[in-house]
Amino acid sequence: MTRKNKEEEVENHGRMFEDLSLDELKNTIVRRWKEIKSLEAEKKDVVSSINDTVKELTSQIDSLVYWVGVKETMVETKKLTEAVNKALEE
Repeated sequence: MTRKNKEEEVENHGRMFEDLSLDELKNTIVRRWKEIKSLEAEKKDVVSSINDTVKELTSQIDSLVYWVGVKETMVETKKLTEAVNKALEE
């Protein structure tokens, strides 16, 4: 075996798989493929969950901004009312 072929064998996980039989190699391919599909499904669920959480937090921020505006308006209205009452008393 040439040095180049030996390097290619090592690159292709030779130490992990060289002792497996043909059936074991094929079964490993199927298991790895199933692992990939399972991880892809899990990834999809996680991404969906994260997107839902982001939407909920964005909705809460929108509500918080609304209520900040309401509270600021109430404070300004109270100040204005007090100023008008003070002006009327003078």
